[in-house]
Amino acid sequence: MDKTLRNPAWFTDELTLGLDLNVKTGGNPAAKDDPDFEALSAIPNKIHRLNGGGGRDTLRNRNGVYMKVMHFQASDSAYLNQGQVGMQRGNRLEGVL
Repeated sequence: MDKTLRNPAWFTDELTLGLDLNVKTGGNPAAKDDPDFEALSAIPNKIHRLNGGGGRDTLRNRNGVYMKVMHFQASDSAYLNQGQVGMQRGNRLEGVL
């Protein structure tokens, strides 16, 4: 894949929004089609547009937001205590938050 076509890495503010949604679920993320994921995806998309950035149709879409929340689940003790594992790979900043 051509790197110029890739979406930019998630930045700290976007990750914080994802982490906030993760905390609100209390270790039980909603289904991927939950309106919260769609609503959250609109915020970073608007930020990118206001900053002159573009992005592909996949830029912070509902699926991407869901995956990001699942990355946080991999270190969420409430989720792990349910015998779940979450997604193991993600942005290096996720471990910092």
